[in-house]
Amino acid sequence: MRRRSALHLAGGSLSVALAGCVAIPSLTTDSSPPTPTERWRFALDDPLAGRPAVAPQNLLVPAADELLALSQETGQQYWQTSATEPSVDVADEMFFLWTPDADPELRVFDLDSYAPAWEATDLRTMPTAVDGTAYLSVGDTSDAGSGEYTDTGGLRAVDIRSGETRWSVATPGPEPLADADADTAYVWFAEDSAEQSRGVSAVSVADGSERWHTAIETSWGPTMRAGDTLVVGSDSVADGSARVAGLDATDGSERWTFDPDGSATSAFPRLASDDHVVVWSWSEEREGTTTALDPQTGERRWNRDGDSTPQVLADGLVCLVSTEGVVSVLDAADGSERWTHDTAPGLDVNSLTPSVRLYDGALYVVTADAAWALDAASGAVRWRFEPTGEEELTRGWEVGDGGVYLSTRQTLYAFESEDS
Repeated sequence: MRRRSALHLAGGSLSVALAGCVAIPSLTTDSSPPTPTERWRFALDDPLAGRPAVAPQNLLVPAADELLALSQETGQQYWQTSATEPSVDVADEMFFLWTPDADPELRVFDLDSYAPAWEATDLRTMPTAVDGTAYLSVGDTSDAGSGEYTDTGGLRAVDIRSGETRWSVATPGPEPLADADADTAYVWFAEDSAEQSRGVSAVSVADGSERWHTAIETSWGPTMRAGDTLVVGSDSVADGSARVAGLDATDGSERWTFDPDGSATSAFPRLASDDHVVVWSWSEEREGTTTALDPQTGERRWNRDGDSTPQVLADGLVCLVSTEGVVSVLDAADGSERWTHDTAPGLDVNSLTPSVRLYDGALYVVTADAAWALDAASGAVRWRFEPTGEEELTRGWEVGDGGVYLSTRQTLYAFESEDS
């Protein structure tokens, strides 16, 4: 694999350090709104396999057949390893390299030295890391991704730096970890594999000992912590009985249940904080509905019908994104609309439904056609970037450490998060 370098902007001039002749699309010159300040751009052989991961002083880039490490400041490549369609995540001064092909493999590296630390081959998904513990969904991977029950599944808690097993439990089902904090892990158990009813247990992070267990009459669905409430959802319920339940995280007792409208086939928490739970539900009659609940009581605070799905909850704001490309920011307390931004005016459907991130007071919105930095409080456009020619932006993008990283099929761009 040849070593590649970036085109680095310095003092308004381009210094080229690429072997051969590579066509790089230039930035648009539209001055209203302003374009972002570019740090560098990096030529790609193929589109990225997924989102880059921002690490201290570097950027981990999942290319089609390798993982690259680039300098955040200059874009210079200084490390790479072979991997097929990799995913990457960073936690506790380590990074996870996950290859979910026919033989799924996890490799874990030290972020300081890039030395391999440990690996695992019997996983179903990318691990979840919380406070120095990595939770591995383990089991038979011959049908990985199928969602089918097996009798060999389980959850293994390991030390994130050494990979040493702290404890493990047998938990049939595709995603055994419901949630975790520094002290307690909340683990799903299949009560009845034929009916897909489940139970959830709280276990000690230190040794895996059970603290409580509660049976849940619901199908597999996302689960989130909201303060001291564990919010449990339902997904793909054919008879329209999907509901959301709030459990006391300290003892597993049921605090409340929420039935969206009696006909929902899916209902689950999309976003949660200490003060808010934002639930998304779907039914034939109403299609999509976003509902905000009080996490302590389950009381409905507000709801909004439509196909917009909640994507961000932070700083007292909820961001919804529609398939038509409209981004709406609401007050989390009462659902009142603060502002909207149409990413595709005049079009019925966007070629790429917007994806969003909130970072340092700005909402970053990316579609196939353009990327925006919007002031989170007012919706004012700080900057916009459009690729030139027939190039389109992909979902391989990220923001962090003062940088915004966008990619097309041919180029990875690095911009300053603030327009200077």
